[in-house]
Amino acid sequence: IQTARVDVGKGVLVHPLQAFLEYELEGGTAALDVTTTQTGAAQTYSYLLEPELAGEQTNGRFKFGLGLRGTHFAFTLRLNAARGEVFNLSVNAAPTKRRV
Repeated sequence: IQTARVDVGKGVLVHPLQAFLEYELEGGTAALDVTTTQTGAAQTYSYLLEPELAGEQTNGRFKFGLGLRGTHFAFTLRLNAARGEVFNLSVNAAPTKRRV
């Protein structure tokens, strides 16, 4: 699943802190790639979901690095499993003290 660039900070420079995924996943892994262009060139960072047995609906969290910042981000959710289903994906962000 891939998104276009999304304005996570609603026009304000932010640090994305974490993403919450509501999902089912049998026999596999999940990763979230985050792409930002804040430096003028596209940079992509990958974050793995901690593995757990999730044959039924559950919640997981991707913890982002502290240096991630920007206004617009693209997200790519990669599932590698026998079966998977995504119910919800949300991103939490905190405003920075720096200006755009």
